[in-house]
Amino acid sequence: MVGVTRPMRYTTPVPGDHLVLRPRLIAGAAARFDHRVTMLVAAAGMGKTTLLAQAIAENVLAPRGTDVWLACEPADSDANHLLGGLAHAVVRAGLADAPPGSLAALCNCLAARTTGPLCLVLDDAHEIEPGSSGSALLRDLVASLPQGVGLWLAARREPAVPLTRLRAQRQAHAIDAADLLFTDAELAGAGGHPGTGGWPALVTLTATDPTARATDLARQLLAEEVVPSLDPAARELLGVVVATEGAGDDLAGLILGRAVHLATELPPIPLVHREAGGEWVPHALWAGLSDLVIDAPTRRATRAAAARWWLDRGDLARAFPLADGDETMVLDILRRVALAPVPPPAPVLREWLRDLPAHILDLPVAALVAAHASRLEGAAPAVMMPLLQRAEAAARSTGDSDLEVAVLGQQVFVANLQRDSGGVQAALARVVELWAGGCAAAAGLAHLASALVANARNDSAAVLRELEQVAVGSLPAPLAAAAAFFTANALLDLGRSEAVAPAAECLAHGRTIPGMLEVEYRARLLTGDVDAVLHADVPGLGAEYDERDRLVSSVTAACAAAAFGRVDEAEAHATRAHRLAAGQRVGPTLHNLAVVDIVTAYCRGRRAEATALATDALEAFPAHGAGAGRWRPLLVMLYRMLPEQRDELAALATGPLWERQLDIARILAAAELGDFGPASAPAWPPPGATVLAGLADATELAAVGTAADRAPARGLAAWLLDRFGDRCRAHLRALTHDPRDEVAAAAAELLGTVPVPPVEPRTIRLLGGPELEIGGRTVDTADWRRERVRSLLMFLVVHPRSSREAAIAAIWPDADPEAGRRNLRSTLHLLHRVLEPERDSGDAPYFVRAGGSSLRLHRGEHLWIDLDEFDHRLSSAADALDAGTPSQAIGELGAALDLWRGEPLGGATAPEWAVRHQDRLRGRFVDACIRCAELLAAAGRHRDAVARLHDAIAADQWAERAHMAAVEIQLAAGDRAGAVAALRRLDKVLAELGVGRDPVTDALARRLAEPAQPPAQP
Repeated sequence: MVGVTRPMRYTTPVPGDHLVLRPRLIAGAAARFDHRVTMLVAAAGMGKTTLLAQAIAENVLAPRGTDVWLACEPADSDANHLLGGLAHAVVRAGLADAPPGSLAALCNCLAARTTGPLCLVLDDAHEIEPGSSGSALLRDLVASLPQGVGLWLAARREPAVPLTRLRAQRQAHAIDAADLLFTDAELAGAGGHPGTGGWPALVTLTATDPTARATDLARQLLAEEVVPSLDPAARELLGVVVATEGAGDDLAGLILGRAVHLATELPPIPLVHREAGGEWVPHALWAGLSDLVIDAPTRRATRAAAARWWLDRGDLARAFPLADGDETMVLDILRRVALAPVPPPAPVLREWLRDLPAHILDLPVAALVAAHASRLEGAAPAVMMPLLQRAEAAARSTGDSDLEVAVLGQQVFVANLQRDSGGVQAALARVVELWAGGCAAAAGLAHLASALVANARNDSAAVLRELEQVAVGSLPAPLAAAAAFFTANALLDLGRSEAVAPAAECLAHGRTIPGMLEVEYRARLLTGDVDAVLHADVPGLGAEYDERDRLVSSVTAACAAAAFGRVDEAEAHATRAHRLAAGQRVGPTLHNLAVVDIVTAYCRGRRAEATALATDALEAFPAHGAGAGRWRPLLVMLYRMLPEQRDELAALATGPLWERQLDIARILAAAELGDFGPASAPAWPPPGATVLAGLADATELAAVGTAADRAPARGLAAWLLDRFGDRCRAHLRALTHDPRDEVAAAAAELLGTVPVPPVEPRTIRLLGGPELEIGGRTVDTADWRRERVRSLLMFLVVHPRSSREAAIAAIWPDADPEAGRRNLRSTLHLLHRVLEPERDSGDAPYFVRAGGSSLRLHRGEHLWIDLDEFDHRLSSAADALDAGTPSQAIGELGAALDLWRGEPLGGATAPEWAVRHQDRLRGRFVDACIRCAELLAAAGRHRDAVARLHDAIAADQWAERAHMAAVEIQLAAGDRAGAVAALRRLDKVLAELGVGRDPVTDALARRLAEPAQPPAQP
């Protein structure tokens, strides 16, 4: 096994230092002590022996039981030889004084053990031939194993051991080849080549020699270790799987002319995995190595049969590579691609076209496939249209109406990109003509044409009616995306929440349709899904957009930024929009510019300017007809600014989602006149849906709702403050000066009760002298140096949820109740100032929160506390020990112990209430030091182990267990002088405690008095 030293039959292999420990596998291996039989079946080079070695090594550090090792060999097919090997292994493990002479005697020795669970580990169990006497002995061994004894079999094929009953009783455990493959994360950690397919042997080789080519190493490994081990039937099956680039039972049976069951007939083979559907798929490395298992003529015949098989099932991408240039089959595949709604990806099509002869490339089907590839690559319309025109002329001349419809569909899409309305109309007119002539393939395009006409007259309901008649899968991908776009746009106009789904569907088709991102953005905001767009990139500014699209996108980006309170960013987008529109005087462009100017002025607080702009714009572009869609997102703003036009503006609320925006507008408009009744009447909108109105209006809505005593309004304020932070808080502060007393009071209440996350993280260290950092800077203010301030913070760290009375009793135990409450108020004020120096007076504190009589320290991503990290690391160490990976526990324990800077919670100057907690933390530190030292010593790192024990003794000089462990570990390492010195320190501690040596200590002293022995080997 690569990376593992296994010199002898009875010697447990030692895992190499460079091998990556994989905890998920070690945890699975630990189950060997809980099951009667554990099977590890995988091909050569899959890392079976490496896993055995690592699992046994981890068990040495923190024993769960005893492992007894035996590496099988061909002679073990003889029962007497196998029994002798097992007997000798048991003697070497100290479980018997002499080799047991029979299976019964062997089992009696195992039953008489006194060391807890035991596992017989048999590596290379495939060396025991099925049907041999050794195989029979193995079956008898499984049946005879005493309680508490398990058997772990590692083999290239499953040994002939009956497991059905054990599996039903959950006494059989399996680790298979798929488990052994390296995951991407493990591969990165190992430093292996990404082209290894996760094959452990190849991962190890490429990690050892990064300059080596994975393909060359794979050929060497497969040729030397895998292929020679296959019998002729298995090699034939592997040849089918490799030649066909993946096969299931049906395909393999068709090719071989017999019933095939690959799961049982194909042995475990590296770089060949079984997919969920039952197909066995070779890794790409096999593609260049197929000659190892199959000759060239057989390979060609096999691939041709597989190509026809996949073609009959409509899987063109699987069929084409296997056709190997068969012209009839290639033409059939190209035609199916040309007519397919969703063609294979562009790189696949380009690869196909590159290998086609010139006379096929001249055919219309090839021209349409080339157009498909160009479109998928995002090519310019000028590149695609000549291809389509040539293909359409050829299809019409041959009377191939189905192919002509496919070409016309592509022409519609490309002409639309070119803003060629005449080209779109001409192509659609021909589609309708073909449909009228009985061409069923034209139906979907004909309904799409009718939908486009309905969209032009702003009839969204008719758009939906037409598109509902388009059969799923009947349109090519770009036009299916267009249909999804018009569906989403119509639903958005009608205020229906289903608009998000077709918007996402359109984007999923690949190339973004101009305006689609804006539709999706507005649909998500309207339905309240703000988080999906809050931190997204500015929509629609990519290079694939033309100037008009970028103008619309800039307008949308400006409205988005303004809605989220990022006004400077909004004005930058508005400036870009004006630059893009320079010299354009067409109506839609002027309407877009009016929208962006109104929004930026309104959100900047220039209400009079925004009102004047809106008045002029609505006169030029009324709030009905074709321009209504541009006005709907501004419904709340317009309704508030233009009271005389509210009846007309209310007509923009077409459908439930826009009606919800109208509800918001009416609440805010009534509240301007001091009428808070509407705030109590309708169902409260979800927080996200309020943001379309703009952050300032959403914040005012929260204050108005709070003034009307609506509980959801307080939730809205908390939601807005959490997502928009200081920008929302600034709006609330402005509202505290609102002339409406009710609104001002509500804003002040929200500021005082809803906390806002800080910008910079805080760090609290208490495992030593108290330390506080803000944004990495150490705090050393006069307030922080106050003893009571530090004491209160430490109290809240140790007691995450407490009462005011408990804090007073702990920190001011001698104060009378009133003085205690006064002291707490004053100290709490100072602590707020220390933790949040940037917080304005009257704003709710974020870290220390008070509610009635309770006090609590708010933990989370903005606060790191060394005590919490200490607990987390110790917990992770315990989990690693439970999972059977003590080597990882060493790392976690070390990380926890490194946090210790000295006596915790203020050391000798700690307040009286903290003494008990100091003792608890000191005890946990000492225990962790001792446990870490034990694990380090088991790993042979005696010097590091002693250093950890010295840390424990420095923290608690009377820690008897630490002194005793120091004696034991130094004695085991052969450091008699160190052990003697540690024993003297232990005697001194015992004398100070007034107790004598216990029997264990006496035994250690007697060992030290004996003559020196050679030092233990790590």
